Amino acid sequence: MSFHPLDLLPVALLAVFVYKSKLLTKGKGFDIDYLSISAGRSLRGVFAIVVVFHHLAQKMDAGALFDLFSKFGFLAVSVFMFLSGFGLQKSHMKSESYRNKFLLRRIPQVLFPYIIVNVLFWLMYSLDGKIYSVKDIVLTFAKGDPFVSYSWYIVNILIFYVVYWLLMLLFKKRYLLMIIGAVVFYIVYAAFCFKMRFNSYWYSSSHLFILGMVWAVYEDKILGIIKKRYIFISAASLVLFLTLFIIKSYHLKMVTGKVLPLAITMTASALFMLLVILYSLRVKFGNRILEFLGNCSLEIYLVQGLFIVGLRGNRVFIENELILAVMTVIGSIVLGFILHVLFAKLLRGYRRLLKLDK
Repeated sequence: MSFHPLDLLPVALLAVFVYKSKLLTKGKGFDIDYLSISAGRSLRGVFAIVVVFHHLAQKMDAGALFDLFSKFGFLAVSVFMFLSGFGLQKSHMKSESYRNKFLLRRIPQVLFPYIIVNVLFWLMYSLDGKIYSVKDIVLTFAKGDPFVSYSWYIVNILIFYVVYWLLMLLFKKRYLLMIIGAVVFYIVYAAFCFKMRFNSYWYSSSHLFILGMVWAVYEDKILGIIKKRYIFISAASLVLFLTLFIIKSYHLKMVTGKVLPLAITMTASALFMLLVILYSLRVKFGNRILEFLGNCSLEIYLVQGLFIVGLRGNRVFIENELILAVMTVIGSIVLGFILHVLFAKLLRGYRRLLKLDK
């Protein structure tokens, strides 16, 4: 596949990611803030754009570099799931009262924006001549294809939030039991999705939430092993990941059965997250652009479909792929930021009303 102007987009994203990055020398060791709130926000920012590229690439099939993003979706979601599990577990470990009002605090941060974006999608489809009833919208969830395009992850994370809250209530500070409980839930959840014939992306990366919990609980022990054998672990992880990624992306049809393909995907996603961590330990990254994107990453994720679908609808149809991609990325960021500001005000009013800040 020859060069295409679309290939400039991943190059630009890479430039943004490495901007102001600093390689830690051997004498300075490892970055102790490798998974700090700021670092996590930067990762969410860059991978939110990766998700947009992924969905665009699935529809375009153009560009030697850009086309690769059609296969990166499950990796980006892996990072989101891991950071969620890690962050929740760390917060729970730091505060005995973290579980108090957890649902009232955590769920609205995702649910309120999701409801409003559902309304925006309804308006978009209505203007395009497609009228959906409430029943129609509800049925999309039962089919595993939510009304808001690409929003299965939002539904997924809301479910995991509720389960995590239950685990905190049941096991409190018994972290190993929490992890075991999460594993049991994941098996049931994956079996349910499989039975309902949901696409495998509903569960093929969700186990990273549990791995995030494991990492938070056993972080010191894991880092102790990594620091002693950093080069070997990095090299072995990279080779194994690339092998599994190539099998999944180009030769998965050659793998027989149902369990093995899923195992390949799950292992590849876990190895990718490990590589992200290994990189973060030796390269200190982050800048204002990534911080900005990270702050409104949820909103960017939610509204991307408005542009991917809406800019090729009945009323508007942009044929040029580069223009479509640029308008989608810029539109998602701008609208995502606007909604982020509005949602922040809404959530502040909600917290004051329920006195959640006290």
